[in-house]
Amino acid sequence: MKKRIQTIILLLTLLLTANTYAQNSWTISPNPAFSADFTSLHDACESSQVQAGDLLYVHGGNYGNDTISKEVGVVGTGYFLGMNGEASFQANNNSAIFQDIYIAPSGGSSFITGLQMKNLDIDAVSVFVSRCYMSEDVRLREESNYINVEQCYISKIFENYSTNNITLNLKNSVVGHENNYSFRAIYTYSQNKVSGSIQNCIFYGRNISFWDTASCLNNIFLLSNGYSFYDDESSFSHNLWVGSYSPSVAYDGVANNQVNIDYNSLFVGTTGNSTDGQWQLSENSPAKGAGVGGTDCGIFGGDNPYVLSGLPGIPNIYQLSTPSTATGGGGLNVQVKAKSNQ
Repeated sequence: MKKRIQTIILLLTLLLTANTYAQNSWTISPNPAFSADFTSLHDACESSQVQAGDLLYVHGGNYGNDTISKEVGVVGTGYFLGMNGEASFQANNNSAIFQDIYIAPSGGSSFITGLQMKNLDIDAVSVFVSRCYMSEDVRLREESNYINVEQCYISKIFENYSTNNITLNLKNSVVGHENNYSFRAIYTYSQNKVSGSIQNCIFYGRNISFWDTASCLNNIFLLSNGYSFYDDESSFSHNLWVGSYSPSVAYDGVANNQVNIDYNSLFVGTTGNSTDGQWQLSENSPAKGAGVGGTDCGIFGGDNPYVLSGLPGIPNIYQLSTPSTATGGGGLNVQVKAKSNQ
């Protein structure tokens, strides 16, 4: 019966998403009781059946280390599941949890969404990462370039061992170590330049070190100590700083930047809220309307607001009712409730 219910959920999910995606779709699960096509991302990418542009739907479970070596889309179940009320409605509240994921050079132009992992190693070009939770690092490796990261929850980001001048666009993400403010949020080890845009993010920890020619808009910097930029080409507009440590002082009142913001006035806080829900702006937050064009600063402002629990932008089934037996006249009366996600 359990296996039949899982099969029904899978078929309904694929039917709901058939109009959204035209690629072939494959399922991945580490659970032998679930009739998935593959047990790992590596096995799926190595299969001749899986073509460039196909979608891999990853079932909740623990996967260990894994590799993406083909241009694919990977869709997980989200993270912090069960912590955000209706936002976390799922028939199964298990996240797709990986130790480390490595995106090989042959995995360029891939996208991943709704996954939880310890480390993400990107060694490819034109990778898109959205609605993922990295509890430690995002490592930009030798071949990485043109990386887009949106709506993610990340311990820290740093460029590591790359021979490229990397372009990294980071938007609507929480970045920084939640238990150790001494960690840098963004750091480059080489002398190669990292440029791009940083928009609608929240930084806590030692924040940004050695970033070149960044466009910084609508961000909230929670700890002002430790800022360091590679040169003077970065621009700042409509950002908020808690505290007044240099270089934030230089931007006070310039291009609508604000410093010395009271931390306690910004967010709804941890009491009664989830890990990511705590970053929602309070009713009278100074970040409301403080961004470019009157948008909010922080992860819930801008064109692509952060999504609680990192739920991927596909419908999810959160309730399924099926009887244990079927009748000759009425068949199997299955009741399904689904929720659309943007």
